[in-house]
Amino acid sequence: MKTTPIAPAKKGENFATPHSTIATKIPHSGSLKNISIVL
Repeated sequence: MKTTPIAPAKKGENFATPHSTIATKIPHSGSLKNISIVL
């Protein structure tokens, strides 16, 4: 997984991966799990 240093997720930024904000825009295979957690 890539950890791109961008703006942290507004929700669940503590336990979500750093690229959770990207996941909301670009659905990666591994990031889909993070979206369900953040939401």
